[in-house]
Amino acid sequence: ILGRNFRSKPAVVEFNNRFFRDVAGLFPGKVQQIYEGLEQTCNPSKQDGFVSLEWFTGNSEEFAQANVDRIEELVGYLTSTIGYRRQDIMILAAKNEQGSLIARHLTGKGIDVISSESLLLKASPEVNLLVSAFRWIVEPANQIHAIAIVSFLIELNKIAAPRETAFAECNKKGLARYLNHNGFGFSPLYLQSLTVYDQAEEMIRIFRLAGENTNPYLQFFLDFINKLVSIDTVQPADIIEAWDENSGKVSVVVPEGADAVRVMTVHKAKGLGFPVVILSGLAMSANLKEKKPLIFEEGRGLVMRKLAKKLTEWCPALETIHRHEVSRLFVDELNSVYVALTRSTDELYVHL
Repeated sequence: ILGRNFRSKPAVVEFNNRFFRDVAGLFPGKVQQIYEGLEQTCNPSKQDGFVSLEWFTGNSEEFAQANVDRIEELVGYLTSTIGYRRQDIMILAAKNEQGSLIARHLTGKGIDVISSESLLLKASPEVNLLVSAFRWIVEPANQIHAIAIVSFLIELNKIAAPRETAFAECNKKGLARYLNHNGFGFSPLYLQSLTVYDQAEEMIRIFRLAGENTNPYLQFFLDFINKLVSIDTVQPADIIEAWDENSGKVSVVVPEGADAVRVMTVHKAKGLGFPVVILSGLAMSANLKEKKPLIFEEGRGLVMRKLAKKLTEWCPALETIHRHEVSRLFVDELNSVYVALTRSTDELYVHL
């Protein structure tokens, strides 16, 4: 690590110096040694900078909602009040799922986003609802598809009922009766009389998926269907087959050179730098149960097992391995945090 940081402003550099000095002091031995002498000096020509840490209370769902709402607010403030362009802002997420949620929220609010996994159409619950509906049209006797439709409607707050209750009622009444009972005006016979493109548009209307802002995921899904329809007359089963083959690569396309916020995982941000970085959910975990299993010799072969703390109580050798793995994981996690906190040149916002 270089002793001088000519990229970032003093507030960012000084925050990171203090943070890693204090954090490294919490860990013994090798972890502390790795981060000794990590502090950097600033470029004398740069001034000011800004760092903000915000704590959100509540469970994981409440944090996720507060987090995306605050990110939306920050993007608006940074662009309209401070004068940054959207392309100056990078949002870092710990996992693809979190990045996907953020990207969907921002695009739903009319804010252009550039991402990879986060903009795949299959990341959208609205698109997944339509796909499940097409699957049900093909196989109406398959309750799995009916339950999937109800599940996505609950996720999208279109049905206010506990999942277990909703699933039981759907199984008892059948999907069409259940949806009509909940005010959706669902008519399988009418849907079957339409072309697949019109079926998709009708289901968007039935499930009330069209909001105040155009949903780009739904628009690109309609484009996906339209391309198939333009090739030949297709049936719902053809849509499902094409979707199953291409869902891993069909995504929202942001025009080249668009002024768009970048959303990515911390893992992919190494080596990059942006004027403004919003770090979504700073957390560290050295729980071996959450990590990949280790390989052990057993008899004449090898086995893979997750090394839980309770397994070390009866075996000193396992205790040594466990202590080593926990230390290694702490270093890995701390390195990820270092990458995340050192991507900003001007302003850093951390959500905890």
